[in-house]
Amino acid sequence: MVRTTLGLNGVNITSGLKVNVQDCVIFNFSNMGILDSRTNVGAKLSVVDCKFHQITLDGVHIGPTAAGVTNTQAQISRSNFMSCNQNGIFIKGNGGASITNVEVSNSNGSGIEVSSGAVAAITKASLTFNATGLNNSGGTTRLSDSTITNNTTGVNISGGSVTGFSNNTVDGNGGGNAVTSSVLQK
Repeated sequence: MVRTTLGLNGVNITSGLKVNVQDCVIFNFSNMGILDSRTNVGAKLSVVDCKFHQITLDGVHIGPTAAGVTNTQAQISRSNFMSCNQNGIFIKGNGGASITNVEVSNSNGSGIEVSSGAVAAITKASLTFNATGLNNSGGTTRLSDSTITNNTTGVNISGGSVTGFSNNTVDGNGGGNAVTSSVLQK
């Protein structure tokens, strides 16, 4: 299959304090759907009601692609990620994200990846048909009211922790059907 891409990144954020991306369809880019490479303290990103499709790398990538960490705090809600060749959402060290009401499917990498030093609160997410539903590679993740199913690996915890509340469905994956700890919702 021959693919012609429209450009490198759909949205390339290199500076600024607050950035809002709303009601967008971002598809067929050869790198990232949204690349937020800011490292400044106080940076905010809001992604609401967006659709990402056929992105060669990550749908949303929070943090620089080279060495370094981000300080960006993101809110990602009511958005769909389909057929991202790497990850649907990637959060690099020191970044934080509130991810709510998202669907991530058919990613060759992870639906959501939380890297070392990053923090994520994931609520009402559907992570299906990915290589890995949730990849926690050293971050801190809290998971509530979410479904992770039909992935090669449901939850991969190579470092850090994933705390899941009792209202999640993590089942029907090739492996990785457990979180670090499961607690009753308060």
